[in-house]
Amino acid sequence: TQTQTPQPCPWDIGELLATWYRPNFEPYLYPYQPAHVTKPKEIRKLFFVTLPQKCVFAVPKSLGLVAVPLFELYDSAQRFGPEISAIPQLLSRFSLSFVLEDTENESKNENSAN
Repeated sequence: TQTQTPQPCPWDIGELLATWYRPNFEPYLYPYQPAHVTKPKEIRKLFFVTLPQKCVFAVPKSLGLVAVPLFELYDSAQRFGPEISAIPQLLSRFSLSFVLEDTENESKNENSAN
């Protein structure tokens, strides 16, 4: 059997949700640029990204990818950090709708029509 290399999936990068600033070499990030800082040491931008229905993620073996529901992120800065735990508040300005496509029935209908 041949191993197939996964094709890169197209990501739809949407709106900017938040910008976090690290003014110096401390571990803290701020959701605003402090007035006394002209050049922050680090700027992290958080975007709303829409992924296709099927996609392959490449994660190094030393790291793990975990799916966490939004209700667990809310008010859990001790566990996930202030940037990640702010995601539910940042998404609250959007109206999210999930549409499940029934691909099995569509393919059965196409086969029965032939």
